[in-house]
Amino acid sequence: MTRVNWLRRWIHGASRPLVVAWRARDPVEAQVVAAVLEQAGIRVLVRRRTIPGYEGAVERAEGVFADLLVAEGELHRARVLVAKFLEAPPEP
Repeated sequence: MTRVNWLRRWIHGASRPLVVAWRARDPVEAQVVAAVLEQAGIRVLVRRRTIPGYEGAVERAEGVFADLLVAEGELHRARVLVAKFLEAPPEP
């Protein structure tokens, strides 16, 4: 095992690292997309990009409120679910 692999395993444990499945533009989008993924059985971690004392500055600068992270093996499925959800017409 190489040093890099050993270090990666030590940091992440035996599980694979998390990857960004979606970048939410605001808190509501982050909550809704996370709920969609969780209902499909995909564990999701919402990593906010806010900095204490600078709330709103990062979102305005980058247009991203939070990253929604999933396991690497669930990435494709998560992106497909989110795309289908966002393309669906709103219910009346």
